[in-house]
Amino acid sequence: APFDRRATSLAWHPTHPSTVAVGSKGGDIMLWNFGIKDKPTFIKGIGAGGSITGLKFNPLNTNQFYASSMEGTTRLQDFKGNILRVFASSDTIK
Repeated sequence: APFDRRATSLAWHPTHPSTVAVGSKGGDIMLWNFGIKDKPTFIKGIGAGGSITGLKFNPLNTNQFYASSMEGTTRLQDFKGNILRVFASSDTIK
């Protein structure tokens, strides 16, 4: 299995129907393109407490996505793992 914990969110790419982003309970995010045999892109999460609660591709730049998590953040990221902007952070987990 690609995750060591269950999948908690999913978002289909708005213009590439064979591409999906999946978030896990451990905060991991994977991007799969079913039309390409390469390994999926993998972004490591924080583990316990980092469950991804929502994913959405950025409609203005589909190489980016928004993610919310149980750690209390809502952020804009790219698929290299870079956090481009944090919109909300409650810092509930230390």
